[in-house]
Amino acid sequence: MPEPAHIVVAGSGLAGLACAAVLGRDARVTVFERLPVIGGELWEDRAHIGLRAKAEARGVAFAPGTQAVRWEGDRLLAIGQSGGLHPAHALVVATGHRPRTRAESRVDGARTGGVIPATVAAHLLARRVILGRNVVILGAGRWAREVAVEVLKVAETCTVLGSPWLGFPAAAEVLPGVRVLRTLGTPRIQSIEVSDGRRTWTRACDSLVLADGHVPYRNVDGAVLDRPGVIFAQDLDDDEPGWSPIEAGIQAATLALHQRAPRDHAPTTLRIGHP
Repeated sequence: MPEPAHIVVAGSGLAGLACAAVLGRDARVTVFERLPVIGGELWEDRAHIGLRAKAEARGVAFAPGTQAVRWEGDRLLAIGQSGGLHPAHALVVATGHRPRTRAESRVDGARTGGVIPATVAAHLLARRVILGRNVVILGAGRWAREVAVEVLKVAETCTVLGSPWLGFPAAAEVLPGVRVLRTLGTPRIQSIEVSDGRRTWTRACDSLVLADGHVPYRNVDGAVLDRPGVIFAQDLDDDEPGWSPIEAGIQAATLALHQRAPRDHAPTTLRIGHP
């Protein structure tokens, strides 16, 4: 009987855990998580706990506190608590997503305080940090909604710019089709210049939350672009409303099981210290 394939998974969010739980039935699986707890930032969430238990019951190995750094076609280089070279038949990238940066969203203006990525804003709000009294959220996806709900508990106004596909609190002012052109004010943001394509105007705000888009993290050298042996359990459709991390993980597991043949070793030069 042939030895089961060894598949490594980078990331232990819902997608990574769901993938590992499915793979555990037919393959030897190791899940790498850069944070010291399995489940990542939401390790206490019930869904994460349940998927972890299912994966553990199927023999999945976990490597918390370990960052997947480089994929070389037939092995993964990791650093941290379980660092080293790990031979594998395939790599599943389940490292999550981030909102677009202000440059990617084409927001001009000087670098100024009060411009915050939605993921950071969510952490601050969870710790009862007040982002501002007049908060503008750029974007209308799941992050935008989560931030709007918390912002409205303390802010005087909350304005959401974009085309909403998720319901926002009634107290939030939603302006579909409006985008931010530039930030104004220093050292902290005081207002923004916005446009709906027909006219341009200035709107006062003391905090701008960047929640536009849903960009996959591609932070493993050698697995940034599509290549044989690499499977992405990520949303590639930029905040698609129907996207589910659990379903993405299950689909990635199905693809990974077909990557059983050993890959040719392809050394990848680390980008650290290089242009």
